[in-house]
Amino acid sequence: MLTKWLFLLAEELSEEDFEFLRAFALKTDEHLTNKTFNKLQYAFPKANINTWKNTKARIKFLSALCPMPYDCCINSCCCYVGPHADATTCAFCSKPQLDSQGQPRKRFIYIPIIKRLVEFFKNASMVEKTWYRAQFHHNPETVKDVFYSSHYQSLKTRRVEVDGKQRPHHHFSDDRDIALGLSTDGFAPFKKQKHT
Repeated sequence: MLTKWLFLLAEELSEEDFEFLRAFALKTDEHLTNKTFNKLQYAFPKANINTWKNTKARIKFLSALCPMPYDCCINSCCCYVGPHADATTCAFCSKPQLDSQGQPRKRFIYIPIIKRLVEFFKNASMVEKTWYRAQFHHNPETVKDVFYSSHYQSLKTRRVEVDGKQRPHHHFSDDRDIALGLSTDGFAPFKKQKHT
């Protein structure tokens, strides 16, 4: 996961950047507490490990991503944005948005997709990998990935529709089009919300 990302960026990063990234990977992969992470610089003074605060700041700069925290219901019923922006209790389960100290009981971290895609396309190796879809040739006798699926193949024959208006082009008709997949974890799509 992070190791592959580091390999792809090898030519663009300084050794100091790699030190930040290795420390960040250690903390996140091994689930180190902030307190434990901050002790590493004293336990290994020659390792050039910075504080967690400085490490997070450098990783944020290197990734160019700006996570946006949103308050959400403690039971994941809703996010307090849009029609729920001014709500103080959940419209679905009536639980309060804030705890007794006035802090959000639960937060959802959103990373805007556009900025992620822009950064993705700054990496030559990743751009080359995106051509797989553009150069893909369907063989109905084989199934290796999502591009072989009947749903994807049927989308390619349909015109794009936006706000009820049909556009002149088909789905994925441009070699530069991107097929995004969605993988979810930790939300309950059903009313009783006992299972995710």
